[in-house]
Order: sequence, then C-alpha cells, then structure tokens
Amino acid sequence: MERSYIFLFLHLFLFILPTLSTKCMSSSLPADLPLTVTLNHTARMESIRNFMTFNGTQLLNQLLKVSPDEFHRNRTLSIPLYDVNLFVKSNYKDWRSLVKYTLAKDARRAAWMASQIAVNSFTGEIHQDVVQIPVYDVEGAYATILEVGTPPQKDVWILDTGSNLIWWVCRPCKKCPAESFDPSKSSTFKRVNCDDLKDCPRWAGFQCGSSFGKKCVFQTRYLDGTKSQGFMARDKVYTIGGTLMESLKFGCSGAQPTTFQGHRYTGILGFGRGDLSFVSQYHAKSFSFCLTESFLGSPVYFDKLIIPKPTTLKVPLLLYLEKTYSTQLVGIFVGTQYVKANPYPPEDSTIRAVVDSGTKVTWLPTDIYYKFRDFFRTSFGLPYHRDEDVDLDTCYDLGGRDVTTLSVPTITFSFHGGKGEPKQYLSLQAAHILYPIDHRTYCLGFLPQVGNRDFVLFGSFQLTGTRVTVDLQYHNMYFDVNSC
Repeated sequence: MERSYIFLFLHLFLFILPTLSTKCMSSSLPADLPLTVTLNHTARMESIRNFMTFNGTQLLNQLLKVSPDEFHRNRTLSIPLYDVNLFVKSNYKDWRSLVKYTLAKDARRAAWMASQIAVNSFTGEIHQDVVQIPVYDVEGAYATILEVGTPPQKDVWILDTGSNLIWWVCRPCKKCPAESFDPSKSSTFKRVNCDDLKDCPRWAGFQCGSSFGKKCVFQTRYLDGTKSQGFMARDKVYTIGGTLMESLKFGCSGAQPTTFQGHRYTGILGFGRGDLSFVSQYHAKSFSFCLTESFLGSPVYFDKLIIPKPTTLKVPLLLYLEKTYSTQLVGIFVGTQYVKANPYPPEDSTIRAVVDSGTKVTWLPTDIYYKFRDFFRTSFGLPYHRDEDVDLDTCYDLGGRDVTTLSVPTITFSFHGGKGEPKQYLSLQAAHILYPIDHRTYCLGFLPQVGNRDFVLFGSFQLTGTRVTVDLQYHNMYFDVNSC
C-alpha cells in the first residue's frame, strides 16, 4: 500500500505538475537575463535626502536669467528637460507627502490617457465638444525651457508626450507668473486667421468666424472642470542651439489654469504625433529623451538616432495611435514566472504599451496587475502590507531591519520585436521596481487600470535612467537602459 502511494505521488509530480506549470509559464525567459536585482537601500535614501534639500527654485531662477547669447552658446541639438518635482517639492513637508500627492494625481492622468486612446482607436480624432488637454498639478511631470518671440522671451512649459496641442498663457493674463509670454513685446508675433485649414483646423474646440474677427480661437476643458479659452498664434521659437523654428503655431490664453496657479509653469508643450504638436511642426525625423532625477536636467535631442548597442531594445512603433508612442507588449516576467499580456489566442498575441512622460508609475490592465502583483509578493519573500497613506497596495516595512541591500525579483517586459524579428526584453533595475515612500517603506511601483483597459501605461518611474528614442521616419522605438 505504501509503495502505491509513492507511485501515485511520482505520477502526479512527473506528469500532472508539469502540465500545470506549462499553463502558468507560457513563455521562457532568456538565460542571460538576471532573476534578481539588488537595491541599495542606503544609497537610495541618500539620493532622496539630496533631492529634497536641493534648491530647485534657485536653479529655475538661474536658468530664466541666463542671457540669450549664453543660452544659445551652451546648447547643442537639444532642449533641456527637468523633473518638475525639483521645483515644487518645497510645497510639501516631506518626501512621503510629495509621493502621496503625486500618486493621487496619477490616477486622473491615467484616466485621461485611457479616454484619448479609446477615442483614437476608433476614429483617429477627438470628437468631444472641446479640445481636451491633460491637467497636471505638475507633480510627476517634466518641464522644459524655451525662448519665444523677437527679441526672445524665456518661459517654462510642461512637456507632454501624450497630447498634441501646444498651449500657454499670454499676457495680459490673470494670476499668471511674471515670466509669462508677452506678445506685445515680440515683433514676429502673429495671430492665426481662418484662411488656411492647417492654421485653424476644423476640429472640435476650434472656431472661426466674423464674431471672432476672422481669427482662430480655441477652448479647452480640463479634467477638473476648469475651462480656458484663447486664440491661435504664430511666432519664432528658439529650440536648439543657434537654430530656431521660424513659425510655431500655439494657443495663447489670457488665464492660467487653476491647477497651475502658484507655479512657474505657463502651459503644455504637446509632444505627440498630431499635426499641431511640437515634434510635427519641427518636422523631426526622430527625437530622444531621458527621464531623470538629475539636478542638471537631461537633453531632448532631435534627429539624432542612437547607435544601437548589444543591450539596445528595438521595437516597432504602432502607427494607428497618433497621440501616443506605443508598441506591443507580449507579457511580463517576475523572476521566471510569466504573466501573458493578452489572455486570448494566439500564444504571442499582444496589447498596447504606451510610453507617457506625464504618468509617474506604470499602470497595468486589472487582470494582468493582480497576477503580476501576486507573483511578486510570493517571490520577494518579505512580509507585505497595505500602506493606507498611499494608493500602492504592496508595501514593505524595513523598520528594525539591518538592511543595506535588498535582493528584489527582476521584472522583465517582453515586447513584440516586429515582423520576423525576435522578442525584445526590458529588465528593470530594483530602484525602478520598489517606490520609496519614506526612510523605511518601499512599495511595488505599479497600479491597476481603472475599468476594463486593454493597454499598459509606462510611467516615468520605471523608465527613469532609460533613454527612449523615437524614430518617426522608420517607425521604431529604442530603449537604452542606464544610458542617461
């Protein structure tokens, strides 16, 4: 009888369990990718202390006071990009407060992106009664400084890869920063008239007519209900060292959004792929950017393709989503455990993965998120809990532990490599997996999409330190880890 039980156990182990394992592990991880990565807790806490004590306001003041000649002389083929948290962190009592507020705003941004992708998927255009622009309380976003007009005036805008309209506050305006653009001081400023459809598109939110003096006007409605309106204009924009865009079309508004008040940011620099975006108006063949926490900022390069290295990921750019930079996700590994991105056949079917500069953490479809999260919980080994102060649901308290380094399960994204090409794999560093909440608490830096969303929204936390290059000519995206 005892031998029968042993035989039955072996039968289960050799035949049934491999079958169950195959259902969970529908793909395999390349042998050269690590299963764990190390997080240096001491170094991470030191970087946060440095970040919170750095004088971002002083940096911004210095950048805005640089003379035009010096500004041009020190730039290469690029525009500067800064983590907005450098300039707003003084509004919060500590790092935890800043993180809490950033995550709360992230949900609204993710919902807005979902509405844009849903509309884009079916019609290619937005057909609401107004042009919608994402609202930021700017935390979690990235800012850039450009010069507009003749003579040039410097100003600060939020760079947004998820929208197309370029829009900022123009004087005279209500409750706007002192650096706001003043059209009356620019000899090259012109309002856009209604003669050319390209100048005044017949989209919802844009209007022309005698009641507007035959000028093109626009209206924006924000997610929090705030409304703003203005007119379309053109002017010179100094963008890359010694070079300028002779005639950039942008929206000019006489009022700063409520959510921008108290900050030095006057508008949004749409970096999507629509006709009115900065990228399209510049006629860029490619652009490349790094999202960093660097105090020095990082450059956005135009028409400068990277030289692929053995570690460079190359993935196809989806063309039917004009407002986003998207590719195809096949699945996600947590160590060796695999979560298929699309539950439906065929085996290598994919879902969209959107790179978004305005979202902090990465948002996953709900069913994928909970499988992914549960795999991580069982793989990490430390006891987890829910920190009620933040939205992240898998947190770890290191209080009382003598911890210098942590061994964290590697998270690896598997992408479709294009027709006839092998899959491409992006493995995250531990510092981009666990989000530090305070000196003793880390949380898994991912969230589930609200509602039935069929796309992944890649946030800046996961992409920090990774150079992203978009090849608009040949429709590819490149990812270079640790290349900023």
